[in-house]
Amino acid sequence: MRNASAEVAGMEPGAPPVCPYALLRRVYEKTTASRAPGASTVIILSLAGNALRWAYIGDSAFPVLRDGRVVFFSEPQQDLSPKSKQKLIQFRHDKKRRDCPAARWKLVFSFNDPPFQLSAKGGDHVTDARTYADASRAAVAVRAGDVVVVGTDGLFNNMPQEQLDGAVRVGSRLGFSPKNMADIVAGVAYKIKADDITVLVAFVVQSDS
Repeated sequence: MRNASAEVAGMEPGAPPVCPYALLRRVYEKTTASRAPGASTVIILSLAGNALRWAYIGDSAFPVLRDGRVVFFSEPQQDLSPKSKQKLIQFRHDKKRRDCPAARWKLVFSFNDPPFQLSAKGGDHVTDARTYADASRAAVAVRAGDVVVVGTDGLFNNMPQEQLDGAVRVGSRLGFSPKNMADIVAGVAYKIKADDITVLVAFVVQSDS
């Protein structure tokens, strides 16, 4: 991510919006060329007009909240066990639960299976190393006033959707900054269960141009 941050920071003013997948590919190739060891989940977001584009690998995730309610959330990439796969199949055949975002949230963030991790082949004794080509990539429409919460698995495994909704509503009503709102969300999740939790919050605002 240090390479990704450096590349974005070096962009010229007025440059086209970053393509998350293209950026992930470039920095992956740069990192593997350096032979740096390690494996990690990764998530890159970019706003182009009203399209929030993403590329991610693993179980870090991001919901989009509108008027204090989750209207979209990314689903984690995991190597699901046969038991977890069966739960997912049963869920998809249950129309009432399938059409309920809160039920889907509860299910997909309940799996304790190993996440996909970005790594050079054999770089960190990762037996099933993933590359940039395994990334989930797409886009979702957003609008001014939406709140995007990006977090590691420690946030979503421990925090029910309704509690995230509530934390964002309170923060929005009190006029908190993205940084303050991220601190609140992380704090609520940590009180539920002490865990490794990283949270970033972004507000979608109307462009001046």
